[in-house]
Amino acid sequence: MTRRGEIQLKKGPEREAEAKRMAAEYNEPNPKSIRRIAAELDRSYTFVYELLKEAGVTFRGRGGNQRLTREQWDKGGKLGQGEIRTVEMPPDTEQ
Repeated sequence: MTRRGEIQLKKGPEREAEAKRMAAEYNEPNPKSIRRIAAELDRSYTFVYELLKEAGVTFRGRGGNQRLTREQWDKGGKLGQGEIRTVEMPPDTEQ
């Protein structure tokens, strides 16, 4: 018996089934993030991550703003397919 608010950890076949269900949500055509799955199930990010790892999921790369490595910076600032460019603004022509 668990106390109110305490989450019972699943073991064996129950845990495997939960991991497969999470993996399906993570890999479906409109995939959910680990954080979203965790929030919907009221579980921690770490718990969801560990179950996905147990299920053999290949994790996606991080999205969003990526920083340049020193090597990328030294090669001219290329980041993935794009480039970092500085744009000069034309002088203010309004008088």
